Parts: sequence; C-alpha cells; structure tokens
Amino acid sequence: MKKLKLWILTALIFSVSGCTSLLIATKEADEKSKTFSAPPDNKAGVYIYREYSLFEAGQTKLIKMDGRIVGATEPYVYYNISAPPGKRVFPTQSEFGENKIEIDTEGGKNYFIKNYIKIGIFNEGADLELTDENKAKEYIKKNCKLVLPIEEK
Repeated sequence: MKKLKLWILTALIFSVSGCTSLLIATKEADEKSKTFSAPPDNKAGVYIYREYSLFEAGQTKLIKMDGRIVGATEPYVYYNISAPPGKRVFPTQSEFGENKIEIDTEGGKNYFIKNYIKIGIFNEGADLELTDENKAKEYIKKNCKLVLPIEEK
C-alpha cells in the first residue's frame, strides 16, 4: 500500500510540474517589448500570450507559425514575433490534433493572440483566438514574461 501511495504521489508531481524549459528574455527586452511599438511597414507584429487557468495543471502546448515552431506556451508567458504581412497560420496542440487560427496581417500593425487551455475528453486541449488589443496589452504588462522564440534561442 505504501508503494502505491508513493507511485500516485510521484505521478501527480510529474503531471503538475511540466517539462519544458523556456528561455525567458532579459528584463530589458521584456520592458521594450511591452511598449508595444508598431513594427515597420514591411512587418506585422504578433504577440501570443497565455493566461492562467485553474484546470490546466501545468500544461505546455506548442505554437507554430506557418508550419515553423515558435515555441511552447505556459501560463504567464508571451512571445513577440514579427512576420511579413499577409496570411499567417498559427496552429497549436490540442487533444485530437491541432487547432489553428488564420490571420491576414498588415505591415505596421500589431496583432494579439490568446492561447488558452480547454477541457477535453481525455486530456486538456489548447486553442487560439484573436483578442482585444487593450485587454491583451493590460494582461501582458501586468502578468507575463517575454519568452524568446525557438529560432532566437
């Protein structure tokens, strides 16, 4: 019985702790990113952030842009990436494959995508939504830390 309790406790610890190692940007880079400056006319700015949810139990989910991995998300982190204007596709891991959002971006503008966890049948899934700019800025400023995309690590 003791072994069973120990096994259950160990399984719970690993399921809650998460296994990713995100590269958090410097404080200076985070502060600069949180000015939300408009990108140049030949680039669109995309902020992808994740809020905390009680039932997510430390879930990390991969985010991609146009088939390339941006990185993993977890609560209270955000990415600030730039991309050429045009149609951009952002898929994320979900319970039975990927959920995605498509955005037709314009140069010189910022876009804000919220990544959130939703309850699934067997496991939590993730989804994305284009969100209100002012609410996103407020949440990011107060709660999130900038994470470097995989290609910048």
